[in-house]
This record gives sequence, structure tokens and C-alpha cells, in this order.
Amino acid sequence: MAEGLVAALDDLHLETQDDWIDSILDEQRPTKRIKQNRDELQQELEQKYLTPSTTFSTEWLNRLQQRWDSPANYTDLFQLAPTQTRTITRFTREGLEGRVTGYKEVTVPANSATAKNSTSFMRKPANKADFVRGAAGFFPFAPGGLDAVVAAAALDEEVDKNDNTGPEKKSLERIINFGGEDGLLSVPPGFARGLKFEKKGGVDEKEAEDVKNVLEEEPAEEVSGNGADGAMKDEASSESSDEEEDDIDSMLPVEYPALEPHGTLAASSAKRSGKEWAHMVDVKRDIPNFRELVPDMARDWPFELDTFQKEAVYHLESGDSVFVAAHTSAGKTVVAEYAIALAAKHMTKAIYTSPIKALSNQKFRDFRQVFDEVGILTGDVQINPEASCLIMTTEILRSMLYRGADLIRDVEFVIFDEVHYVNDLERGVVWEEVIIMLPEHISMSSQPRRDRFH
Repeated sequence: MAEGLVAALDDLHLETQDDWIDSILDEQRPTKRIKQNRDELQQELEQKYLTPSTTFSTEWLNRLQQRWDSPANYTDLFQLAPTQTRTITRFTREGLEGRVTGYKEVTVPANSATAKNSTSFMRKPANKADFVRGAAGFFPFAPGGLDAVVAAAALDEEVDKNDNTGPEKKSLERIINFGGEDGLLSVPPGFARGLKFEKKGGVDEKEAEDVKNVLEEEPAEEVSGNGADGAMKDEASSESSDEEEDDIDSMLPVEYPALEPHGTLAASSAKRSGKEWAHMVDVKRDIPNFRELVPDMARDWPFELDTFQKEAVYHLESGDSVFVAAHTSAGKTVVAEYAIALAAKHMTKAIYTSPIKALSNQKFRDFRQVFDEVGILTGDVQINPEASCLIMTTEILRSMLYRGADLIRDVEFVIFDEVHYVNDLERGVVWEEVIIMLPEHISMSSQPRRDRFH
């Protein structure tokens, strides 16, 4: 048996095939067919043969589609778009009918002004994602009160009119007057005038000699007596001093006429006057023609407004900033509600700021019962930021101003609640920064607590 197995192994030989794996890959085996029911077959036939097709197959497209081959003109790719002009011509109009009296050439902002290189309101808007909060690399909008741009434009016009033969000035000197008449080097900021360098008139020689002699005189030495004579002299001197106390003028006699002033002193005659930053309103004065001044109110109440509320409404309609100081429950919220309603009427936005987040949540709940569009912005919550009335903390508004949020373009009123926090040593700087950084087109309505604001 073993011999037969060895003989069978000798007859057995293997045939080597190097491409056997390729034959397996190319082999197509029949797939298992899933049996379809009658409804599926009927739906497939209707879709294939009875339903009109909205597209052509590849075979029909190759038969019916026509193409026109045209040579490519690569020179059109190298043409540059025309640059934007930096100046435009505007007419100068006068009178109520607007008659044209002249024309002038003015500069226009470039299209390259973006949120990363310009503080102008004419710059391009940023991305929609940064509309509410802004971004860290954005420039803030120009604060109100900075007229450097207008001054530079006016100075450029003046320089163009004048001759160019004068000495060349630096860029900063073209905006700020340093050494000229009433310049910054001669008139300090906040002063009405500077030092006057005119030569004074000559002094009378006789008068100067009298003053010199008076100053060179030595005081007379007091002679002190001894014994009874000295005591009598002391008593006489004490009696004379008592008599002099009765008359103040006798205590300050003018001994030397040369030192007496010849006219009224300038310090006593000069009237101290300064710029009036705020106008006090007499709340006791009634306004009988209030409905004539404000015929179409943005919001009405079922009660008659107080005098200070009418004054606030009138000044808000006039575009002024309002500072309301009244005791608790006096009706300061009426002024805030009217500012919000006026912003909604003008299709702008009003921002209501509060010192703490709990008060913001309370105002959000209260205002939602009064107004249709109310939103809130806090550090962790953002609800309806597109609303016409936005409630936030003062720190959030400061962040929006510094980060150049495009939302500031649409803001018309900013309402500061509990503005007496400006006196706080730790957080008062936040209110100061917000008031300074607000653009010029925004009006403010402040509501402090009267007993805590100083």
C-alpha cells in the first residue's frame, strides 16, 4: 500500500499559474436577485415608459446638443477695471428754492476703507457674523466731538486756494494750529486767551522813585519804657488797639499813596464765563402748547404727562440728549419708553443699558409686554439681536464700541439706567468710556437715582 502511495505522489504534479488572482477579479458572478412584488414592478414600468422625462440621456445629448468653438481671447483677461475717482463736483445751493450759485470739488472716501483700516461710517460693512459683537481687529467708529476729518478737508481746500510758495508744513500742523495766532502753543486748551506779549507802556519816573523809596524805608524801632511809665504806655497801647478793632478801615490804613492801586483790579472786574454744557429745565413751568410742539407722538399714555416728562419728550423729538434726575417712582421709565418707541418709529435701534445682568433680565421681561421687538445681549445669552430695542449691560456696549460692531450704525438712542454708577471707583470708568466712545449721531437718555448722583 505504501508503494502505491509513493507511485501516486510521483505522478502528481502542480501547474503554476501566475495570473490566477487576476482571473478572480475579472470574474463576474451572478448577483442575487431580489424578488419584487407586483406594485413595485408596476411603478417601475410606469416611471420608465409612461412618465415623460425632464432631462435627456447622454445618448440623446450627444445627438442633439450643438457646440460652437470660438478662439479664446486671452488679452481680455489682462484689462484693468477703471479706478474710482477720488473727487466729485457738487453744486452750491442757496435759498429755500435751492438755486445753484456755484460748484466745488470735494473728496469722496475710497472703496478700500474697511473695518480694519478706517473709523469712518462710510467704510464697507463687515461680515454678517460680526454684525452684533464686532471683532477684535476692527477699528472703532469715530467718537463724537472729533472734527479732525472736517478740519482737514477744509484746510485742504484752503491750501489749494492759496499759493504753494509758502513753507511746507507737517501733516499734523495742517490740522492743528500750533504757532499761529491763538494757536495751541500760545493758548492752552480750556483758556479763552493766552499770554499777551505786547510791551507795556512806560512807567512814570516819579512814581517809580516813590515806590523805590517806600520799599527802602526801615520800620521804626519801638521804644520800650521801664517801670510805671512803661506800664502806662502799655495800657495806652491796649486801649488804642481796642479802639482800632471797632473800625476795620482804621486797622488797614494806606500809609504810602504810591502803592495804592490807580484803578479797579482786573481780577475783580473780570467776569468768569465758560461754555454751557447743559441746560437746566424749570420743571415748575407748564407747557400749554405741548401738543403743538409734538403733534404726532410716538407713544401715548392713558394719563397726563408731568412737566419734566413733556420736556424730555420734546427734547428727544428735537434730537437732543436728555438727563433725567428724579426720585424713585417719579416716572423716569416713561422717558425711556418714549425713546424706544421713537427709535421704532424712525426704524432705528435703541439700546437700554443696565449695571447688572439681573436688572437686564427684568427689563427684558417688562419691555416684552409693552413693545413688539425686544432683544437682550449678555455675556452668555443672545436673544433676537435684530430687534429695535436691545437690552444689555454697560460692559457689553463698551465691548461693541471698541470692537467696531456694525450694529452701532443703526443705533439712535442709548438709555443709561442707574447712571449714578459713574461715581463708582471700580466700574465708573465703564460709563465714562461708553459716553466718550459713542458716535456723534447717537443721543443719550440718562436716568440716575437722584439721592445717589452727585
